Amino acid sequence: MKDLCGGPVGEQTAHPRVVVAYKWRMTTVIVQGSFSLDPEERDRFVEASIEGMRSSREEAGCLEYVIAADPLDPARAVLTERWESMDHLQQHLSQQRNAPRGDQSRPTPRDVEITLFEVATSRPLR
Repeated sequence: MKDLCGGPVGEQTAHPRVVVAYKWRMTTVIVQGSFSLDPEERDRFVEASIEGMRSSREEAGCLEYVIAADPLDPARAVLTERWESMDHLQQHLSQQRNAPRGDQSRPTPRDVEITLFEVATSRPLR
């Protein structure tokens, strides 16, 4: 008789088995990006983003929303978002498109790179 991993039941093996617990649920959506800015404008860009981060975190389905200064690159800010589902992200994007433009003093990035990831499973990293 063999166990779930194909090894003999009840026998001690040289390689201990690791049990990993995965969370199965609707697809989580991760948005990861970066903004290239003039170094003297980066901190003002992040500060001008705080109210938007705060309001986004209050939206249904938002698990995380951060725009932060890259500590190694003075010309870069990093975006990280996590949403419970694609529907929640779409609602957020729709609200963003229809919202009045807030802080007009927010510097405009020279370049923006944003990538969307759909994640079907997750587990703690140990």
